[in-house]
Amino acid sequence: MSNHKKYLLLFVGLFLFRTAFGLSLPFFSPDELQTYLIGLKWYCHGGWPYFGPDLIVTETGYYSQIPGPLEAWMVGYPLVIWPFPEAPTLFLNLFSTAAIGLLAWYLSKRLPEIPFLFLFAWIALLPWNLHESTNPLNPSYLLLGSTLFFIGFLEAVPSFSKDYVPPAVAFAMMGFGLVWDMQFHSSWVLLPPFVL
Repeated sequence: MSNHKKYLLLFVGLFLFRTAFGLSLPFFSPDELQTYLIGLKWYCHGGWPYFGPDLIVTETGYYSQIPGPLEAWMVGYPLVIWPFPEAPTLFLNLFSTAAIGLLAWYLSKRLPEIPFLFLFAWIALLPWNLHESTNPLNPSYLLLGSTLFFIGFLEAVPSFSKDYVPPAVAFAMMGFGLVWDMQFHSSWVLLPPFVL
């Protein structure tokens, strides 16, 4: 069997497993429900979604919303494409499995002694990764942006670079990853020091 077929079979297998795992998780916790409702609101009325995830600090009673339309679109557009309640979970798992594949490819280039197939399966099946990136929550969408950001970072810094990505593309990946993560979670504030 050719390597391309092995990669494709592994991708499909991991995607199906991760999707089944995501669909088996409880859905009615406040975070999952709020994420889904933000996308459903956009899907139903189609207005520009100015704000995304809620930021609630229960200890202090602080409440705000993170600006940006990405969360509403990432949950709402799958419903436009395929109007079934499971569509956002399928779409999320497609994105997260692709991000894991990209990360595994990059790590296998940097560490050629570790096979790509092993890295891909290992990262995709890590328990914390399965729990945090298979169910529509706002942190679940960080995997794509963070993967692009850190690959861009490692390729933008000359002492870390292996010249797999041109510097202009590396900086664009960092910028895209930063803007992506800004719209999903307040932990984006940890990324600008890497840019500096």
